[in-house]
Amino acid sequence: MTDKKKVIVFTTGGTIAMKFDPKVNGLVPAVSGADLAAAVPGLDKLADVEVREFSNHASCAMTPQKMFQLSQMIEEALKEEGVAGAVVTHGTDTVEETAYMLDILHKSEKP
Repeated sequence: MTDKKKVIVFTTGGTIAMKFDPKVNGLVPAVSGADLAAAVPGLDKLADVEVREFSNHASCAMTPQKMFQLSQMIEEALKEEGVAGAVVTHGTDTVEETAYMLDILHKSEKP
């Protein structure tokens, strides 16, 4: 039996999930949410992490409608039994706008 908390990581893409593609001579979405979580040494010792990929695109493509959809997904996940909290990975272009909107819409007592 484990006493680790269950945390759901919602991935949205952004620079953190991109790699250089010589065919297009630029960055393209290429790293999955599971790949991101696996790249953090010891993460599995801290929490029971479940990755849910919301999207995988440049953060400049994050619209208010997508932010609202992400908020709904998070709130539903936080209602699940055994879930202690949620984390969102996000690119830098619109991270503060998304964080602000999620803060306004957040209803759960869970972080």
